[in-house]
Amino acid sequence: MIQKVVIFDRDNTLIKDKGYTYKTRDLKFLPQTIRSIKFLSKNNVKMFIVTNQSGIAKGFFSLKDLKKFHSYINKRLSKYKVKINGFLFCPHHKDGVIKKFSFQCKCRKPENLLIEKVKKKFKKKANIVMFGDKISDRKAAKKSKIKFFYRKKNFFDQIKSVYKNHL
Repeated sequence: MIQKVVIFDRDNTLIKDKGYTYKTRDLKFLPQTIRSIKFLSKNNVKMFIVTNQSGIAKGFFSLKDLKKFHSYINKRLSKYKVKINGFLFCPHHKDGVIKKFSFQCKCRKPENLLIEKVKKKFKKKANIVMFGDKISDRKAAKKSKIKFFYRKKNFFDQIKSVYKNHL
């Protein structure tokens, strides 16, 4: 069976970006996000977040802080009986101050290592699309040869259309 998979960028695609968003009190889902996730979940679509998180390399927050924040996203979604199936993130930045994360990597979008990790989980038996808000998201999707969509204002209608026509 072909698995349907949606990869989302995180900030300004699913949640409001407050600039290095990692505090649970700052979690605010964008309009139509929860409704869209519920629709996809009901239709057995696996959902992943692929996100650049240079705030770790820059010392603004820790790996533990980020994992706590991602766990909190799923805690909030659990109220609607849905979840994100996986969170993949890049903690690197070449200008970082935390030495172990301060380098040029292959996982920071527009590179596509994280998307390839999602693809590998399904061993080519998946229809995969990606939603994002930046050109770096689009470039990463293109490198991985998956369809990309910029998040639109009428996100729920967009999700339903992409599900029907591309998944």
